[in-house]
Amino acid sequence: MKCKSQKVELKFPKNLTQVEEEDFEGVTVGGDGVEEGIDDRWCLVGRFLSNRMIDFDKMRNILASLWQPGMEMFVKKLENNRFLFQFYHEIDIQRVINGSPWTYERMQLIIQRLPVGGDPYDVRLNNLDIWVQIHDVKLGCMTEGTVCGVDQITKPYGDFMGVLPQKNHKNIGAQWLCVPKGGSRRWLTATMNLDISLEYEGCFVVEANGRSGGLVLFWKNEEEVNVDSFFTNHIDSLIQFEGYGKFRFTGLYGEPNRSLRRNTWQLLWTLYARSKEAWCIMGYFNNVLHNSEKIGGNPYSTWLIEGFKEVTQQCGLIDLEMNGHPFTWEKSKDTPQWIEAKLDRTMVNHDWLIKFPDAKLFNTEVSPSDHSPLFLDMEHRVAVERGNFSARIKNCNRELASIKNCNRELKQLKSRRDAEGKQQYVDTNQ
Repeated sequence: MKCKSQKVELKFPKNLTQVEEEDFEGVTVGGDGVEEGIDDRWCLVGRFLSNRMIDFDKMRNILASLWQPGMEMFVKKLENNRFLFQFYHEIDIQRVINGSPWTYERMQLIIQRLPVGGDPYDVRLNNLDIWVQIHDVKLGCMTEGTVCGVDQITKPYGDFMGVLPQKNHKNIGAQWLCVPKGGSRRWLTATMNLDISLEYEGCFVVEANGRSGGLVLFWKNEEEVNVDSFFTNHIDSLIQFEGYGKFRFTGLYGEPNRSLRRNTWQLLWTLYARSKEAWCIMGYFNNVLHNSEKIGGNPYSTWLIEGFKEVTQQCGLIDLEMNGHPFTWEKSKDTPQWIEAKLDRTMVNHDWLIKFPDAKLFNTEVSPSDHSPLFLDMEHRVAVERGNFSARIKNCNRELASIKNCNRELKQLKSRRDAEGKQQYVDTNQ
């Protein structure tokens, strides 16, 4: 019998490092104010997955209290959001590496061991450990071999879901994991190592407000993009591609509150009035142009549709045709309350279409989010490959639907108490 997991759930631990001052007693940590010789046999280089300012003194004291090095430790700030962690024994540094992932104030810490003789400024910090739960593991398959058989999962953690006991609950970065009461649910826990290197020269971020909002713009060649304006709900930029001249690109996050939706329409009008360049605006508009762009739930309010239409017409914006699945957002999938809508889109003006007459927009339909990523191919260079990709996705969806139907039938057979049903269940499982 093959051992397969039907669901992999990614979880990022919340910050549990509420360390009091008395916890620092007995922990010796050097800082930026003391120059010490660096022994590169036991050094880590790290950065935090955030653009926030780091309180250096607070950070080094809390991490020292978490890690509890037996032979002390020394922390040096190399540059903004790049730090050198010096240990003085192999046991101490291995304990930190093996205990990854670590967080500080809800920020993931990316660490990499410094090679002997290496330059800490050249260490690539692009790989992040995260915890995953592998659900619906069959009895008899709760083993390390099952975990190792899942792509990219690098190290199982403990037996079953259990976290190895520690003297102090603050000394381990993954203590948020626990065995559910009664032990009725079956899952394994492991760490997955993700390569987060994007190899982009340019990046501009508008921070999220809690769990909502947030925008980021990446670009390959630093000289090609100039961010012109930004605010909570948009990033407006001027782009210069060789051979195409200048055009504008705007990333948009539409106002989620319907009563405030006019703010998004006013933003579109303001951006339009500022420049007459070729213009492409892409993102989460959070509005439909027609009721045909939504299925399930209540019809869209007329004032929302008419208001959105009016501002796009005034701005001379054309809704770029989207290839693939017609909807980009969904809610309550596979339930009677299932809703789908086209809330994400790409809109362009006439001048942009003249520059890029062969541009194609694709709904990739592959995302753990309730939104689908959109792919804008401005030169339509991957038409054949993209078509094949869409076909493969559709085939995968059909196969997944078939698997779900089989599982449903198996459960029905298993629940039967008559001899015929029991025998069919045994025969099917062989």
